Amino acid sequence: MKQNVAISYFKQPHRLLNKDQKKTVSEVNDLISSGGLELFNNHCVCGNIHESNDVLLTEKDSWGLRIGQILCSKCGLVRNQFVFSPESNNLFYEKYYRKLYNSSNNTDKRYFIMQSKRGGEFLSLLKELSIIDDIKEVAEMGCGAGGVLLPFAKEGIRVIGVDLNDEFLELGRKNGLNLKNGNFYDIIKDKSCDLVILSHVLEHLLDPIIEIKRLAQKIRDGKFLLIQVPGLFSNPQPHYPLSGFQIAHVYYFYKEWLEHLFIGLGFSVLYCDDKCTFVLKKGELISDNSPIDDSLSKYPSLILQRCVNSQMTNIDLVKEVILRPYKKVKYCIYQYLTNTELYLRWKA
Repeated sequence: MKQNVAISYFKQPHRLLNKDQKKTVSEVNDLISSGGLELFNNHCVCGNIHESNDVLLTEKDSWGLRIGQILCSKCGLVRNQFVFSPESNNLFYEKYYRKLYNSSNNTDKRYFIMQSKRGGEFLSLLKELSIIDDIKEVAEMGCGAGGVLLPFAKEGIRVIGVDLNDEFLELGRKNGLNLKNGNFYDIIKDKSCDLVILSHVLEHLLDPIIEIKRLAQKIRDGKFLLIQVPGLFSNPQPHYPLSGFQIAHVYYFYKEWLEHLFIGLGFSVLYCDDKCTFVLKKGELISDNSPIDDSLSKYPSLILQRCVNSQMTNIDLVKEVILRPYKKVKYCIYQYLTNTELYLRWKA
């Protein structure tokens, strides 16, 4: 029996795609339909035994890809309905991920500069918390081009970044950063870091509970973990979070869920905000398999209402039809000006 969908695709906000991105979406959808990309059902990590009560929010993501999103009826965590098999996941990231997300020229340089800005914000936050003097060695999992680490390196802190994309890594290496290609857990020794950073990485991972436990082993006792994800309530735009649903994100977190997880695993929360930026201090790791309990039961209804409120109204749809040609022109101008500004900053 087909599950009812809370929000029709017709009223979902969609991304403004260029010609190449549209071609990539079509290719990925064809592979999903033919089985060329193998999918499996994705179950909530809270261990909900009443999944039949979960809510199917959408049948496609904001790219138009055939991966829907489900709201857990127990804890309120939103997850992608399906996940790729390991082989298909590698194929997607190797062949299609960058084609979807890289929509302009100078993307790599722009990405590095944006990462560096984020790293500067992290550094400032750690200084405000008066813990920066306790941090001598920093490791970042999923570092991309390594830009987040640059402000730390300029402070004289030893840094290492690990990622699987050599093209991005090479950009950071040209800026003098110590970046490695491979598996983070193989490269980073246990209890060797004063700070581990996950910046917009946790939402891509299949089991956040297992990953946090493994990461904790890399951190020295009493030292720190910094995590940032795109929270369900972090964006004030009227069509968010629907506009943020995407094939590459396995989970869509909110602050209270993550806070509950981290405390349940033995961390102290030194800082958190609605944007889902967390600074955590390692304590005694708790071995419980699922620290998510029934105390989050009020959130499913709140998040469902937020998602329903973010769908496009009939007036929005009319505006979209009328204004889309102008949006395309505006988007092209924005890309040109942004890339020009970032290029000049890069050269400086």
